Amino acid sequence: MAHASLALALCLAAGTASGAECTQAQFAQAEALLGRHDLAGAESLAKSCDSGGPRAAPFKALLGQIALRRGRVDAAERYFRDAVAISPNYAGGWFGLGHVSECTFNRKTAQDSYRKAHELAPEVAATVFHWALTLEDGEQERALESYLGLAKGRDARGVEQARALLAVRRALGDRKPFGLVSSYRRTEIRLEPALHGQELRAYRIAVSINGGEPVRLLLDTGASGIVLCAPLAERFHVRRLATTTVSGLGDTGDVRGYAGTVDRIRIGGVEFRDGVVTVGEGPRIGGELGLVGTDVFERFLVTLDLPNAVLKLEPFADAGDDSPADRGFDTDPDFERIYRLGHSLLIPTSVSGADPAMFILDTGASQTLIARDFAADLARMRSAGDDVPLHGISGKINDIDAADDLKFKFGGFSVRCLDTLSVDLKRHSDDMGIEVAGFLGFPILKLFSITIDYRNGLVRFACPTAQATVR
Repeated sequence: MAHASLALALCLAAGTASGAECTQAQFAQAEALLGRHDLAGAESLAKSCDSGGPRAAPFKALLGQIALRRGRVDAAERYFRDAVAISPNYAGGWFGLGHVSECTFNRKTAQDSYRKAHELAPEVAATVFHWALTLEDGEQERALESYLGLAKGRDARGVEQARALLAVRRALGDRKPFGLVSSYRRTEIRLEPALHGQELRAYRIAVSINGGEPVRLLLDTGASGIVLCAPLAERFHVRRLATTTVSGLGDTGDVRGYAGTVDRIRIGGVEFRDGVVTVGEGPRIGGELGLVGTDVFERFLVTLDLPNAVLKLEPFADAGDDSPADRGFDTDPDFERIYRLGHSLLIPTSVSGADPAMFILDTGASQTLIARDFAADLARMRSAGDDVPLHGISGKINDIDAADDLKFKFGGFSVRCLDTLSVDLKRHSDDMGIEVAGFLGFPILKLFSITIDYRNGLVRFACPTAQATVR
């Protein structure tokens, strides 16, 4: 996914030409405030200009961006819908609606909205990129090529991502990545404990690539696809296609790497062809040989029964086709809504009675983390010292605090944490375009059996007790 700042650029580039000079100046000022992360200032100015008339569409869209940044996804959707209702030819409103629809698993609405934004603003790189992601085969190739022509010299990371996608698309031809070779049936796969001393800190899963000896990779709801270290990629003959980066928490920055493909991947009784693999140029990825994102299994209803160390895959009764569709989250009251930005799954979580904020579900995180600025209002903070071994994909995290005795409430359960690590998540939030209040890591998630419905944007938690305490 391209950076959320592209959406803001689109709002300015495709702004209404009919607005008065003062309105255009006010919009530019509000957008500049948002660019400096002054959400309150941007919101105040945008609301003062939101008259509800035909000139209000850009301000409605800007309010949508502010709401999304704060994690108020439903409010963001309402603002974007208001923007396109006021001005059906305002590309910024359609782009914002596409962005929030992606986040809410409304894939058909996302596709239609991006298409409309592209028709109205075909010269804006952001519209072309996101529109391209909804396409397939040759049509996607042509759209990515168009984006590269528009974005050259402007967005280095977006260009790199587009080049990698284009290389994969050309390598696969009309085949889709991770095509299911084995039967579409119920499957159970044993998970293998990853220990730190005597403490269970994660689970690994055996993966065979191109018929090779199985290797144990970290099972990670916070990752996407298959991520391998360079030595493994060489051993399994990953075809190198294009340069890319691997990024995550840590103080040393992005890890250089490349995107590649493999012929076959087998995980338990499930086998895929045409696997797409991201490779990090180093002997380890965040201390691991590699990662398996649970989205690899998104054709299935995915249950991580962590107390019993089993991954369960249940086929949907109506497998359907792969054409974009909107979610059906009202079908089961036992499930909670989740949101998706890039490869991250987010769930609203209340901490010690505070209003719900967005936390990332991350079984690959060895600790539960809370954003420093968010935690400061909830608990007494203290330095965690220099001996806390906390690493992410982007290296060691050095500046760590600790918050005492917090209660996390999510998915109908509450978990008391006596010692939660607190770090600065501002860069992570900026990259995602939404305020990330923390990561629900393995110490909390291991208490639950977690069922993820990637098709409809749902999650269900099951736990032997309604409350639990962890350190």
